[in-house]
Amino acid sequence: MTTKRQALSTKVLHDGLSEKINFISQYQKAFIKKGLLRLADESRENAEMVCDYVISEQTEINIKESTKEGKIKCLQ
Repeated sequence: MTTKRQALSTKVLHDGLSEKINFISQYQKAFIKKGLLRLADESRENAEMVCDYVISEQTEINIKESTKEGKIKCLQ
């Protein structure tokens, strides 16, 4: 029997959000990825916005990993 949380996590894994989360948390500590997945479970739209924001900053101005970590922690 699956819980509601497991069902939501499964849904997240079947769309582009999981790739975004993996991309931005690739060189981060494990709690960053876990926090983003938890945020996606609670509010997919908010998680999508955080990911899009960090990806755009990473692409446009090449932010450092430490800056990325700080922004993600603040936005979660």
